[in-house]
Amino acid sequence: MSAKILFVHPPYLTHVVSPPMGIGYVSSYLKREGHDVSLLDLNISPVGREGIVDRVKRYRPDLIGIPIMCTGMDQVRDVVHVIKSACAVPIVLGGSQASALPEHSLRFTGADYVVVGEGEVTTAELASALDSTSGVEGVLGLGYLAEGEFVMNEPRPLVKDLDTLPMPDWDLIAPKNYRIAPILSSAKAFSIAPIVTSRGCPFDCTFCAGKSIWGKSYRYRQAVPVVDEIEMLIKDYGVREIFMGDDNFNLKTAHALDICEEIMRRGLMFPWACPNGVRVDSLTPELLATMKRSGCHLLGLGIESGDQKVLDRAKKSLDLSIVPRVCDDISRAGITAVGFFVLGLPGDTLATIEKTIGFSKALSLKRAWFNILAPYPGSELFETYLKDKNLDSLEWRALDTCGDDVAQMSAVSPDELDKLQKRAAFSFYMRPRILFDLLISQRPATIISFLRTRFFKKILGRGKDAGTVR
Repeated sequence: MSAKILFVHPPYLTHVVSPPMGIGYVSSYLKREGHDVSLLDLNISPVGREGIVDRVKRYRPDLIGIPIMCTGMDQVRDVVHVIKSACAVPIVLGGSQASALPEHSLRFTGADYVVVGEGEVTTAELASALDSTSGVEGVLGLGYLAEGEFVMNEPRPLVKDLDTLPMPDWDLIAPKNYRIAPILSSAKAFSIAPIVTSRGCPFDCTFCAGKSIWGKSYRYRQAVPVVDEIEMLIKDYGVREIFMGDDNFNLKTAHALDICEEIMRRGLMFPWACPNGVRVDSLTPELLATMKRSGCHLLGLGIESGDQKVLDRAKKSLDLSIVPRVCDDISRAGITAVGFFVLGLPGDTLATIEKTIGFSKALSLKRAWFNILAPYPGSELFETYLKDKNLDSLEWRALDTCGDDVAQMSAVSPDELDKLQKRAAFSFYMRPRILFDLLISQRPATIISFLRTRFFKKILGRGKDAGTVR
């Protein structure tokens, strides 16, 4: 039978509010299975406690779904408690934190169920099971408490063919309602929509938690349905720019080329970017030229460190010697290159961080982002971080790459690392070439937004955004 599912997207610590793609994908799958879905996104509709309860009572859902991120644990707990205090509705958690720490997520927040891994099929089966006599014992990928004991059902196999999934429920997460913004560079046009063309990553970066949901098996969508989605977003939703939300858009060169060529074959004219990062060692002049011709204007590069030994210890699988050449190739192709760096990795010293800062300035980058290491649950480094700690004692809001050095996994003290982060940003951006480019290429509103990012608010000593349920 049909069930009613209400998704509640908690308020998170962020200057950017993007369409919640996970909810979009799960919603479209639920609707295809005959269920009714609604969304209350507290990032764009901060209705407060009474508003949350009122929405739940008016919609009368059979199930409430809440995505949970590491730094948003407290907000999710607040939302769960607000709902539970007024309504007897089962609540299921999803997302990276739920997949990495399912039992703790349930006990910490007071929710009823947790989805581990990809959420589409598991959530749909849970919605159906709640309305039947079969119970939830056979729902793969589902965790819950039974008489106080945590039960984790058998794992859910990954979706092998992503083209069997419907595209996200864009009616539910309409791009015009979100203030999605690029990282450290202006967008060419608004509104913007993120799309996902692949899932999974075969690499083993110690600081990455992505495999807790997507696994290590790299799977990708075919070019035609990808560009079908882009064309639909442009025509039906007024989208004027696309962000490729993949972690590895160009991991398979043929996949990236196919999408670019399909865009050009249809004669579509729109700007697009890969702000999440691409594989540096998979970028060739030929691929870059094709990406540029199809509308690409910005690429994020996960470089992480300027010291090869530190990078190898992080299992990054990147030869730093090729990075200068690739950055030059990107510049020659007419594409903006943004470099991402992590300060405070295991093995980092004052000397290696100075090397990273110098390396960032020697590259033909127009923007750079210097993060402090945050060992997210699901990553290898989190297990190291947790060895002498108790989960219940962790301050989840502090595990933030725009925050302080709570991990302390390098030979550099937190105070020194904080100073180095600030100096890295100022020394990179206060160069005449970079500063001039920033001033002439950005609109005033974009520069203001740029300075309001959590990264620069910290650099300028202006604190953090609030993300609470009031």
